[in-house]
Amino acid sequence: MQARLEIGEELTPLQSDGDGAQALNNYLRRREVWRSLKAEALNSGEQLTTYSFRHRYAKASHAANLPVANIAEAMGHTIEVHLGSYARFKPDATADLYAQVNAVK
Repeated sequence: MQARLEIGEELTPLQSDGDGAQALNNYLRRREVWRSLKAEALNSGEQLTTYSFRHRYAKASHAANLPVANIAEAMGHTIEVHLGSYARFKPDATADLYAQVNAVK
């Protein structure tokens, strides 16, 4: 996509508000590379969907210890909605925090 933007190529329109995900699904479904990636994921016992991009973004953001409020805002939803969908990616840093405090003493 970046290469297409750099050469000035027009991107696939997202259609009306709220239809962006469906437009992306339609676009990718017609691409051989997407079908190949989906088959590779299936052979590995995994599932590849367009939401995989959002999940990866959320996981990487949490792994980088970015504030939840900022991740939620970047992804276009409230903190509550974000945590309801992506809390599993939030690292549990409690043990690390206590180890740091205890190391200082």
